Amino acid sequence: MKKTPFIVMCLFLLTANIVVAEDFAPLQVPGAITVNTPTAKMLFEKGYIFVDVRKSVDFDNEHIPGARHLFVNSDNFTARNLQAMANKDQAFVFYCNGIRCPGSSKASQKAA
Repeated sequence: MKKTPFIVMCLFLLTANIVVAEDFAPLQVPGAITVNTPTAKMLFEKGYIFVDVRKSVDFDNEHIPGARHLFVNSDNFTARNLQAMANKDQAFVFYCNGIRCPGSSKASQKAA
């Protein structure tokens, strides 16, 4: 299967919680860039595509305005479905439930 190049950005919403380091999702994913909340806000304001990779119930309860939904642990999380959201040269900002949530890093790994 031909891999489509994606510019992938991985968003980890940083919180003020003090936690043990091993409770954090990975901060680095090969082929992706981790951004902090102020950078994510700037990307949002510039019109970047935000993809909520949480479960449907979480997305339905609350999500970033205009965000697309694609649950990272579903069979629907495919290159084809990502390509349907944007051109191959457009960046995605994946997000989940914060710094302890591995969903956005998992999405970045799959997309990269």
